[in-house]
Amino acid sequence: MPLDAEGIHQYVGSELAAPADVMLNRLAGSTSTQVKALRERTVRSFASAAARNAAVPVPREGLLTWLEDVNRLEVYTGSAWLVISNDPTYAHSLPGATAGGTAIPMTADSVLSISRQGPRVMGQMSFTAGPAGGPTGVWAIVLPIPVLFPASYRQTIGSGWFANGGPVTLFSLVVGPGGTNAGLLFVQGGAFTGYSAAVAPGATLSAHFTYETA
Repeated sequence: MPLDAEGIHQYVGSELAAPADVMLNRLAGSTSTQVKALRERTVRSFASAAARNAAVPVPREGLLTWLEDVNRLEVYTGSAWLVISNDPTYAHSLPGATAGGTAIPMTADSVLSISRQGPRVMGQMSFTAGPAGGPTGVWAIVLPIPVLFPASYRQTIGSGWFANGGPVTLFSLVVGPGGTNAGLLFVQGGAFTGYSAAVAPGATLSAHFTYETA
């Protein structure tokens, strides 16, 4: 195995045609300072977080890894692994909404569409209440995944509009810590207030949201 002055194996002939992962595995055994530095600046692939932690028990800050089981890119911050991105996921389903804690009946063409990229969740929804209307009470939208942020915060995650047997009303979508129910807040009498009313037959609502999750 020919080595250069730094102890790095010199690849020749058919070795140069080896796949990149094979080449990196061959380099992994080298004690060269330059090779070690190169490995630490290369995105390393592992079967799982457990396999990574076993192979790299003391990672250096800035190390990038790809986890094959969850298709996720992570970087080590010096104290923890931080998710950078992963393969986006998409889902479509019937949305969830409540009035006074009771589910609002909806028509079949109501829809919730979400996409998730790492910890970021983005979605939009629209629904039409059934012909018999629905329950009475404070309205809320049921989020598909819990919101993540400090416990002392309330967060505006989106906005939308609704028409409940009357004119169109604009609202902000606000959720509390770790919540999965986002309330509809709008300005009334110079102050923010939640929306509370009986669900009228054929009431419509449309909203969009973006937030961080675990």
